[in-house]
Amino acid sequence: MDKKNNFLEANPAEILRLKTLSKMYNNFTLNHLISIGLKEDMTILEFSSRIGFFAIELAKFVGSKGKIIAIYNDADSLNITEKIAQNAGINNIDFRLCTIENLASLNAKFDMAYGRWTLIYNNNLDNCIEQLQKSLKPGGKLICEELNFEEHGSFSYPYEKLIHEYHTLTFKNSQKLNLEPNTASKLYNLFKTKNFTDITINTNQPLRTSEEEKSVYRLGLESMSSSIVENKLCSENELSEMIKQMLRIEKNNSIIGGYRNLIISGRT
Repeated sequence: MDKKNNFLEANPAEILRLKTLSKMYNNFTLNHLISIGLKEDMTILEFSSRIGFFAIELAKFVGSKGKIIAIYNDADSLNITEKIAQNAGINNIDFRLCTIENLASLNAKFDMAYGRWTLIYNNNLDNCIEQLQKSLKPGGKLICEELNFEEHGSFSYPYEKLIHEYHTLTFKNSQKLNLEPNTASKLYNLFKTKNFTDITINTNQPLRTSEEEKSVYRLGLESMSSSIVENKLCSENELSEMIKQMLRIEKNNSIIGGYRNLIISGRT
């Protein structure tokens, strides 16, 4: 994945956004991985496009019996995640500056490979799956947890127009970079064409009801503000007003279903 394809910047707003999202998504994901074979003695590849909070959860689970190799395509994300892991007392993660396209340079084979919200920023989905497949041991499992920019599955009750506008902005930003609009939906059939076996598919869409949970929209706007303005999707004043209105939504009693993740897994 080319770093420029990710329109979310590695700034304080993005770090807080991802930390909050991790609280919402990680337990479901970890339990799902356990249900399909995650074990303590595994060597696992965690491929990330941003701060690797889930890599830390995996490291806690496998403990001293296992090992995590976490790859990042930019030094900022790697350094931030490494510092978070050190502060948490995690020492069984091997952090590497590497892209999916260059996995062979790791000279390693894995029992399991997992990534979330990574392939959505890659323009060559077919090649990514092929390279990840090659990195696995015989019988190893690949798990991709991704979303669709277009068919995002989000909703709000009562209906909040601003939430719809947020997803529209994100989708238009992805179009500016010629990204695949519905990555998650394509993965299931792609796994079949790559001859994976034991293919499973699941969904992960936690509801957002608290101020903290709903703050991810405001933080998302702040994180991708430069890209939104640069791509002339709205003016700085319009964006500032949207951010202001997001604060109103955080404090009301609305129920929001954010991006619907699809979790696709398969065995080599």
